[in-house]
Amino acid sequence: MSRILVIDHRMVTPDRDAGSLRMWRLLEILRSLGHDLTYVTADLRASEPWASRLVDSGVSVLRPSFNLSLRRHLRRHGESYDAIWLCRVSVAHRLLPSVKKYCPRARVIFDTVDLHFLRELRQAELSADSGALKRAAETRELALDGVRQADSTIVVSADEADLLQEMCPDASLRIISMIHEPLAEVAAFEARRGLVFVGGFEHRPNQDGVEWFVSRVLPNIRTSLPEEPFWIVGSGAAKHLKLFSGSGVTVVGWVRDLGSIYARSRLSVAPLRFGAGVKGKITQSLAHGLPCVATSIACEGMPLVHQESVLMADDEASFAAAVVRLHQDRDLWRSLSSAGLQIVSEHYSRQRAEGELVDLLS
Repeated sequence: MSRILVIDHRMVTPDRDAGSLRMWRLLEILRSLGHDLTYVTADLRASEPWASRLVDSGVSVLRPSFNLSLRRHLRRHGESYDAIWLCRVSVAHRLLPSVKKYCPRARVIFDTVDLHFLRELRQAELSADSGALKRAAETRELALDGVRQADSTIVVSADEADLLQEMCPDASLRIISMIHEPLAEVAAFEARRGLVFVGGFEHRPNQDGVEWFVSRVLPNIRTSLPEEPFWIVGSGAAKHLKLFSGSGVTVVGWVRDLGSIYARSRLSVAPLRFGAGVKGKITQSLAHGLPCVATSIACEGMPLVHQESVLMADDEASFAAAVVRLHQDRDLWRSLSSAGLQIVSEHYSRQRAEGELVDLLS
């Protein structure tokens, strides 16, 4: 058993974003393996109800009333930890010096979650923003510095591992991606209708993708599917997309249980024009047996094949045509649903993540 301190950028909220869901399941697996876990956020906020739920699951949570600063905690207790798990480049950059100083025997693990600089670079190129390009380059240097200082670096896809290995040939890289349990029984094609997008709208790629889809793609879909609803689901949707409601578009916002949404929809869409990492909106959709139409950027880093496990399209007309085709073709739908479940079982299962964690911490 190891004593592990996990430092996250903010309190885990697995009902609101894919990154949090991944972290929640990683914590579950680490506890099941017998490790002694302490969890803290970089801003020292232990917001409810998730702080209490972590405690109920056996994870110690550092709270602000007892810990005035992370550096003070590391100074006083750093030697007691066997591993320090730093989530995201901002946390690693801020705390690596203190971790190295006060936790001399701890293995330092840098969990990138996704390569932030890659997402920033793509957004900057799309908007032709020179200032954003400069910030992306700065984020890249911070990330590479974290990789060089950490004992192990976690990425979520082989694509990102290859990219980092090229930049840092001596880096020790591990791939621990999204974690799902594929659904055992899937509602039939005939019992479903409509399209759904799932994603948190504090995340700029989701805002941009839905705005593009509604304004540029959906009008083309309406010529063939004039009555089919489009549901926009995710925290912050009402704040960012309230003007898009109407004409068959419903801004649902956050929902507690995505299962019912996935069960009634005929397909999901992932119309992202930039981003990085593995997209939880796709892996979660496939885990529910719901086929997806997505851009190539959205599918990046996953073992997905056009017309075998998803439909891919990058321009307005092709994306619309793919949505219409999948919505109408029962045999294609069944084939993609089955293939998606198999991919989740093989590449994004709890068993696979557990094996990676055992190897990482052995």
